[in-house]
Amino acid sequence: MAMKVLHFEIDTDQLAANQATLSDTMRMAVYQANETLFEQLDYDNDTTFLEPTLFCRFLSDIKPEEKIPLAQSVFGYMPVQNWPETILLKADILGLINLPNLGYIRAEPNATIDLETKQIAINIVPNQFVKNSNIRLCLHPTDHLAFGQEGIVFDEPLEQTLAKNTNSLHEATGFFQKHLPDFWQ
Repeated sequence: MAMKVLHFEIDTDQLAANQATLSDTMRMAVYQANETLFEQLDYDNDTTFLEPTLFCRFLSDIKPEEKIPLAQSVFGYMPVQNWPETILLKADILGLINLPNLGYIRAEPNATIDLETKQIAINIVPNQFVKNSNIRLCLHPTDHLAFGQEGIVFDEPLEQTLAKNTNSLHEATGFFQKHLPDFWQ
């Protein structure tokens, strides 16, 4: 099936097939990296294996010690009954611990902490999303930006930048949602 967006034709079947292949590739990478952790995840949930931090982990040349731990990348996708009692978490250069699919926890910059998982619900800063979508907004400098590129300096926390630009972001995405719904999809 094809969809026309402006002057472009998009083969939606091919797009879906490519996305499935990509999630399968990440499934295999997670399995090979940590079979025990992999078994705690819902194998059939493609969203888990399309988590952006997994791409950074497995496809970037950033030093492994600078990346967030694999368990941290997938923790928010685990069923609560599979949560370990504690989890090792790594904060970014501004002091946010990214727990994909859950939210954030504040800590000291670059801190590594072993947190009791029952404390997560108490300390979580919920994710924010683009209006009328499931697109999660990134409130932290990603590993790729923080460690992968020389010369990148953050003049302010990303949360402040987002707060300053939220209205513009919602106007822009609202335009696409209203006037170009096929493109938005």
